[in-house]
Amino acid sequence: KIDVIITLIVPDEILIAKCVARRICKDCGDIYNILKIDKTIKGIMYSLPSMPPNIEGRCNKCGGGLIQRIDDNPQVIKTRLEIYREQSKPIIQYYQDKILFIDQHVRVGPELMISTMLDKLKSKNLV
Repeated sequence: KIDVIITLIVPDEILIAKCVARRICKDCGDIYNILKIDKTIKGIMYSLPSMPPNIEGRCNKCGGGLIQRIDDNPQVIKTRLEIYREQSKPIIQYYQDKILFIDQHVRVGPELMISTMLDKLKSKNLV
């Protein structure tokens, strides 16, 4: 049973920048991000940390080399976003009147984001 749908809201320019800055270990697949963002967009402050490796270009887990995926480029990411919006639209429309939707701007890193979301869910007696 689905009780709630959480919509994570991030401006396209931030999504694109963070995807372009993603690095992946060619050996074990561990994921890193080399871009820190501190930017205000439409009155909302976004402070998203980088998640760099301890040694530039090397995986923390296995020491393998880090690569940038060939499809982590702005045009491909824009196309992915268009496809996502097109494919998710009927699902959102189906559930919109049936269950609770919570819109959440992703303005901070994962640790703070999870805490914020848990507080929202608790305030609605969903956790």
